[in-house]
Amino acid sequence: SSRIAFVILRRAFAAPRLDMAARGRAFSNEMQDALKPVASLNDMGTVAMLDRRHASLQSRKSFSERAITPLTAGGLRQSILTLVQTSLGGGVLTLAFAMRLSGLGLGLVLMMVLGLVAFMGMDVMMRGAVQLQAFDTATLLARCVGPWSGPAMDLLLVLYGNGALVAYFILLGDFLPAIVTDLVQMNVISPPQLSAQDLRTRCILSTLIVVVPLSIPRKLSALRYASPIALISILYFSTTVLTNAPELILAHLGQPEYGEIQWFNVDRNFFKSFSILLFAFNCHLNVVPVCSELTDPSDYRITKICRRVAIVEVVFYTLIAAGGYLSFLAVTDQNILRNYGTSTAVTLCRILLSFTILVGIPTNLLPTVRSFKGFIENLTGAAKTPPMEAPLLPTESTTNGAVDTATTSSEVFRLLLTAFCLAAEVVVAIAVPNVADVMGFLGASVGTILMMVLPLTVLVKTRPKDYSTARVWLTGLLLLTSSLTAFTALVVM
Repeated sequence: SSRIAFVILRRAFAAPRLDMAARGRAFSNEMQDALKPVASLNDMGTVAMLDRRHASLQSRKSFSERAITPLTAGGLRQSILTLVQTSLGGGVLTLAFAMRLSGLGLGLVLMMVLGLVAFMGMDVMMRGAVQLQAFDTATLLARCVGPWSGPAMDLLLVLYGNGALVAYFILLGDFLPAIVTDLVQMNVISPPQLSAQDLRTRCILSTLIVVVPLSIPRKLSALRYASPIALISILYFSTTVLTNAPELILAHLGQPEYGEIQWFNVDRNFFKSFSILLFAFNCHLNVVPVCSELTDPSDYRITKICRRVAIVEVVFYTLIAAGGYLSFLAVTDQNILRNYGTSTAVTLCRILLSFTILVGIPTNLLPTVRSFKGFIENLTGAAKTPPMEAPLLPTESTTNGAVDTATTSSEVFRLLLTAFCLAAEVVVAIAVPNVADVMGFLGASVGTILMMVLPLTVLVKTRPKDYSTARVWLTGLLLLTSSLTAFTALVVM
């Protein structure tokens, strides 16, 4: 900014010998030189984006060209898919059950409100991360309220991340035995000589064959080619629910065991429904990590990412929740797929959702382990090196092939924490079979802090520059009201 001011002042007091056209050309050239950055300041591209702005405008591609080009690390589509992958996990299977608890009308209202809350929270957190130069969630909170809060947030993220992953393994313990049963009934395989519990245990353990290799990369962008699986599977799942809904509604509506359509159930079950839906919208565990890897983190691109993620969630969640509830009404199960019989379509749906969860586990495990590592480093007094403080160019030692001992030790430590978390999650998932209870508790506890309390804190600290006063108050009021409702749900449950 000082260079730009110097150029403007010098041109303002320049001798009037040059004609206006010449002065304009000289001024333009000097301004371009002043705007050209000397070097990139950090991984978030805060200054580097100035150097790319002109080139990006010149080479702007059409929508069709952008849609078919490969995903790029830190790109718009990769960021959207990562956040969608984070939220579109096992939570989609409990949406119809949440609709049954609250009633169809009230459930749809909750869906819209929580979609708006999710958008506001993501937008505020990403803008705050850029403004405060925070590369992880704990650092973002620490720069808002003080260093003491960083370790506390790391601990909460560890609890929430591991709890969510336990829920994912529980769902795999439901899906994979059901797939085996479907294949037996289709005469594809012979019946396994195992009890139901032994089959479930072995299925959960077998998932580690896929999960462990996917958990090795250090960055979320390394999983960008696996992320589209979530959209494909959720699209097929919603299509399956909707195509079967008309026939099931006609068959079940008016039957005594299925009951009638409930529109508004205002009782203690409302809070459980709120918590389950809250968990389904929560992708905030990865919001700051995604922002730290985002190329050109401008306000426009951040809002576009958050808006598209929220729209995808609301559209698919509404279709699945409404279609699933109307199909089975009062007998809607916590896992909606249990209500469907054996068929090729349902079996394929289970297989695709299993792949979604298998990819979702490392997607959520990476920030969980990062927070776990940060928590331990804070306790032991070890210094954390933010990504933006790492050297931007290879040093002499790296070009000569030397290995940084500190980096190697840190990576080994991260892998050991990853193994520890996976082992603990698998043990708990084998022992606990009820997924809706886990999701409801997580949504009402740590999920509330991630989705509402943290964004509210960032909003008060930073106040995004293009937010009007009315928008600041509306965002703050909605986040505060939702937080109070979620904490009430935690007490009631």
